[in-house]
Amino acid sequence: MSQAMHFSDDNLRAYLDGQADADLSRLIEDAVEGDPDLEQRLMALDPFAAAVQEAFLAVPNAARLAKVDLPEAERPSSGGAWRGVAVAASLTLAVGLGFFAGRETAPVQEAAAPTWRQQVANYQSLYVPETVASIEASPEQLQTQFERAGAVLGRDLPLEALAGVDGLDLRRAQVLAFNDKPLIQVAFAADNGVPVAFCIIRLDGDDRHTDPAMDQLAGLPSAHWTRDGYGYLLIGGKGAEGIEAMSESLAQVF
Repeated sequence: MSQAMHFSDDNLRAYLDGQADADLSRLIEDAVEGDPDLEQRLMALDPFAAAVQEAFLAVPNAARLAKVDLPEAERPSSGGAWRGVAVAASLTLAVGLGFFAGRETAPVQEAAAPTWRQQVANYQSLYVPETVASIEASPEQLQTQFERAGAVLGRDLPLEALAGVDGLDLRRAQVLAFNDKPLIQVAFAADNGVPVAFCIIRLDGDDRHTDPAMDQLAGLPSAHWTRDGYGYLLIGGKGAEGIEAMSESLAQVF
């Protein structure tokens, strides 16, 4: 008969909780070494066993073999054979994975909130040539769009300057926002049909003056600069050419 039947669930829970007396603990420890059934019962009754086992198996073999030496005062007084394995596994995980099984640790730092340029890039990365090919606005509609956008932005938005950028076909201007700040997106189609966007945002209290700088955002070529409390971004879809030259041209006007 399996030795597992010699111990009640209450006996095993007391052992796992460190509440069993020394004699009972010693009996369970001696029995579990040669009794797989008893080991399975302990696993079933220990609320942390499954989590420790799953995470422990995810640690590379070399890390699992790391020796963990506990100070004498911190070694468990009961549940040595079974609880010692769980403690050692948990401490190895604490070193290798940054947590102690079953216990709350320092909170994970949240990812930094995206900047307005990153948010625009994420939006622009969804554009395909068909997106801008389907946008058609009459001269009157464009004029209305630019007047509305300029009024929201609080600065003049010259239609003629943007309609005359070499290599770009103007399609529309729309009013967006980022963190409650007005953001204007002017959409273009490049000569090869690739979507390109010119965006302007009002940066209250930020009067820096920076020249156009190239960057890659969401895998897209881009150029950004600031002038007189406004931020500017020119960003093209994959395969867009001439972003740097176009940004230098626009920076003479904006």
